[in-house]
Amino acid sequence: MPTFIGPAVVVSDTANPPAGVKVAALEKFHTIGEAVITAYRDVAASAPTTTLLAVLNEEFVRRKLLWPTLERSMGLLELRTLDSK
Repeated sequence: MPTFIGPAVVVSDTANPPAGVKVAALEKFHTIGEAVITAYRDVAASAPTTTLLAVLNEEFVRRKLLWPTLERSMGLLELRTLDSK
């Protein structure tokens, strides 16, 4: 999925982005990154090696860090539909 990371600003009149290009706020990616780091640390501190993958999956599901739930929480905006302010 083509996505720009940064502020949600209107494209210029001369720009021609392809349909489906999204915009996501950098702050949202930072928050997600921190959540992933915390999840890995929590699992590493408590999960036995034999169940590591299952525990990681459960933890990522619980924290809503798996697709498509994560995608919905990112607040992606369609670049072509941003209105000028």
